[in-house]
Amino acid sequence: MILALPFSVAYRRSALTAHPGWNPVDVEVIGTRVVTAYATGAGEAKPATLYYRAEAEVRYIAGGSPFDVWLPASRPTPDRAELEMWLSDKKGRFATVLWNPKRPGEGEVKLHSDIGSHFAEFD
Repeated sequence: MILALPFSVAYRRSALTAHPGWNPVDVEVIGTRVVTAYATGAGEAKPATLYYRAEAEVRYIAGGSPFDVWLPASRPTPDRAELEMWLSDKKGRFATVLWNPKRPGEGEVKLHSDIGSHFAEFD
C-alpha cells in the first residue's frame, strides 16, 4: 500500500483540469518527455526549486488546420521522479487533446494507458 501512495499523489498533482469550451479530439501520441517548466525561489541563501512538466507530441486537425506540436500533459511539479513514474504508466499510444477554439494550436493532452480501450482513463 505504501508504494501506491506516491503514485496517487503524483497522479493528482499531474492531472490537468479541463477548460470549458475547449474542443476534444482523440489523437495518437508520437512521443512523450519531461521538461523543466520553470524555477522559483532562487536567492543567496537557497537554490532555485525546479518544476517539471510532462509533454506529449501529438498530431491533430483543429479548425481545419493540421498541427504537429508538443503540448502540456501535466501540471508542473517539483518532483521529477514522481512525474516520470506517472508518465511511465501512460505509455499508451492514444490521448485526447483539448484544444482552444480561439487558438487551435494551443491545447492540453490527456494521456491514456494501453489497458483496455484507449478511452479507459479519460477523466
